[in-house]
Amino acid sequence: MKKILTAVMCITAAALVLGCTSKKIDTPKLPSHDKVTGIELSTSKDKNGILIKPGSVTKDIMNIIKDTLKKEKDRGEESTNETPVNTDKFFTVSIYSNADKAAIFHFYEKGGKKYMEKPYGGIWDISDEYYNKIMKITE
Repeated sequence: MKKILTAVMCITAAALVLGCTSKKIDTPKLPSHDKVTGIELSTSKDKNGILIKPGSVTKDIMNIIKDTLKKEKDRGEESTNETPVNTDKFFTVSIYSNADKAAIFHFYEKGGKKYMEKPYGGIWDISDEYYNKIMKITE
């Protein structure tokens, strides 16, 4: 009986530890398209990006980011930096609205995988499809 009780306690403890190490990242709030005043696109090498006024391109970019947040998997990792770490090449989308701060997202590749990162928010694995869509729009 002691062995069964010990085994149950060990399994319960392991489940608690594993369950607590991966946390769900809160989905960032994006402004509605009609509240967007502009979107800035920049790279890690060229911090002075181009500003796109509201229109069909900004709507396309917003839709890609919203779809990515809905359909792609967050890594359960919180971003603790202003920019991605361990990668020197990334692309930034800054969404401006009437809010105090811009909604900022970085897109990058690392180790053959593609990611979207919200500074001090979360990191999402993204598919080649979404990564390529955002890169195509921003060319």
